[in-house]
Amino acid sequence: MISSASGHPHKVRRAIASRYYSGPAAKNYQMIQQDETRDLLCAIAASPDNLHDHLKQFVAPHIPAFTSSKTHP
Repeated sequence: MISSASGHPHKVRRAIASRYYSGPAAKNYQMIQQDETRDLLCAIAASPDNLHDHLKQFVAPHIPAFTSSKTHP
């Protein structure tokens, strides 16, 4: 785990997330986001009664990346 000398590891994680997920860096993820969104919408259109399952399927794989200090381009 990453920590800072001042004892505020959340500040370090926030700085890392800011660097990789905001501003110009976010453009690196645009095509991936569009593909994922298209796949999710197609799944919902094919079986709208399973909305909850579709959301779990498409969101669950991303939770570790959002909650850890790892960054993925």
